[in-house]
Amino acid sequence: NANNNSVSQDMTRRFADGTYQTTAEGNIDARNKNWETNLSFMYTHKFNSNAELNVQADRLERNTTATNNSCYSYLVGGVASEKTLSDENHLLYTARLDYVQRFKRGNGTLKMGVKYTNISDNQDTDYIYFLNEQRDDETSYLDLYHYSEEVYAAYAKYSFKVKKFDVTAGLRMEHALLSPRSSANPERNKDSKHTNWAPELGINYALNKEKGHNIAFQYNRSISRPFFIFLNPMVKRVNEYSYSMGNPLLEPSSTNRFSLRTTFFNGYTLSLTHSNTNDGIISLPENVNGILYTTPQKGLKRSDYSVYAGIPLKVKQWGQFDLYVQYDYSKESYEGKEEGNGRCFYGFSALFQLPADFSINVDFSDGTPLKSLYGKMDSNPMGAVRISKSFLKRSLNASLIFTDVFNSFGSVKNEFFYTGHSSKSESTYHSFNFGVNLRYTFRWGQKSMVRRGGSGNMEETIRLGD
Repeated sequence: NANNNSVSQDMTRRFADGTYQTTAEGNIDARNKNWETNLSFMYTHKFNSNAELNVQADRLERNTTATNNSCYSYLVGGVASEKTLSDENHLLYTARLDYVQRFKRGNGTLKMGVKYTNISDNQDTDYIYFLNEQRDDETSYLDLYHYSEEVYAAYAKYSFKVKKFDVTAGLRMEHALLSPRSSANPERNKDSKHTNWAPELGINYALNKEKGHNIAFQYNRSISRPFFIFLNPMVKRVNEYSYSMGNPLLEPSSTNRFSLRTTFFNGYTLSLTHSNTNDGIISLPENVNGILYTTPQKGLKRSDYSVYAGIPLKVKQWGQFDLYVQYDYSKESYEGKEEGNGRCFYGFSALFQLPADFSINVDFSDGTPLKSLYGKMDSNPMGAVRISKSFLKRSLNASLIFTDVFNSFGSVKNEFFYTGHSSKSESTYHSFNFGVNLRYTFRWGQKSMVRRGGSGNMEETIRLGD
């Protein structure tokens, strides 16, 4: 359960006759309430010491209620206000069946399985526009958006050892059925289906197994489907000069990733990574009679190069710090325009194990501004604190979660520039998230065979746009 409140200021300026002219100034008050429940089931059946069957099922439900109020004073046209009420319900089911077979010859292991995912997303949005305290029915709208998705996946992976080498090769196939439905713009509703293949290869060489020195190479192709909101065909008003709309015809993107990673003393890490995407998603506006219509579309080409260094630090027997620094260089191109930009990240993750089964997790990260092909966005420090306590022989875990710690004060500047026009914004906002998490683990069978595991729907949860 989490609440978020934020306040920001907004200014709209138009460039005409060689000068900038302010057309509107206002403020936005946004309030969000979230409630999430997640139920996971895991079962392992051992046929013998070399073969086992793993079953996992998850159900996640997230409900969000959001209220956005904004008021603008126009240089010409009086005072306008907007009120947006939205209720969202995300329901996610995943089920997977994995079979593991170990072979004595070559110390080989075969893993293969199937996975089914069902996603249902409902968003009810009531947008009300007032001009000089009078409701404008032509601009106001009510949209009932329903998105459903089914994904059928099959995969296989084989690992074996040859002297100091550990080799893994695998292949994954996914078939997805997507169906976005908007009541406000039903003429733009489109169903689609996609089949994608994702191979992987990993080679690990033990430089010195006793001291924990390793070098590893890995290649994999990942499949990224659009965020649900990107597929909503509804046209939304941003301001008097700008509208946004989703694209129900968006197809998944694929990224090829290569990495070389060295580890010393089982903790000190240095890695080099390169990834390449030829069909990425980019949101660009189109100027139609002075009005900008922004919609996400495919076609962005992007190459990324990263250097990462991680250093572990122990604090006696009860604490651990993991410090890291990372430098990224990205090269993007779209419709003949090409640009490269660099960015630096740094931060730490800390875990403190305290008496009486208390634990504290602290995460912090920051970085230089993010530059892209068409814009620049300031970076804001991110901080999160999680305080946990275990009960009933560690079967029950209760946590207090604080996120957006540094967003309780600060400002962010964004700049976007396209052919023929540009946009700049500066937001001063105050937000603070507080959450409560309760987790209870049921255990049956022999305790020696119980293995702790997490939810199996993390891939899909990220796409909720959280």
